[in-house]
Amino acid sequence: MINIALLIVVGIVVFFLILQKTSDKTYKPTRTEIIKKLRKTIDGSIDYADFDELISARIAYDNTLEEIRTKLNSIIDEKANINQPHSKTKIIYLSEVGKKRVEELINEMEKQPNNRLKSDAR
Repeated sequence: MINIALLIVVGIVVFFLILQKTSDKTYKPTRTEIIKKLRKTIDGSIDYADFDELISARIAYDNTLEEIRTKLNSIIDEKANINQPHSKTKIIYLSEVGKKRVEELINEMEKQPNNRLKSDAR
């Protein structure tokens, strides 16, 4: 009976180790990648896939980057910050107010100590 319980416990541990190993391959953008995507959002050149990933994919491993992503979502949720897209190649156009607010996010990221977030230390 003890052997069966031990086998179950070992099986559960192995299962979670495998899950952890595979979850390391999830969306893990660096600070630099996020800044590039934010700049492309400002100039309107970001493509749909990158924009969708930026606003939709949670950045679970880095609270600072996740906070930036959440703030971006708040910005684009306010109608005063965006203009309607008029091209299939560009997902959104920010209004001047929206551009300023996204630029503030970039500035916030660049003010981090040593110009680095923990996500760039990989």
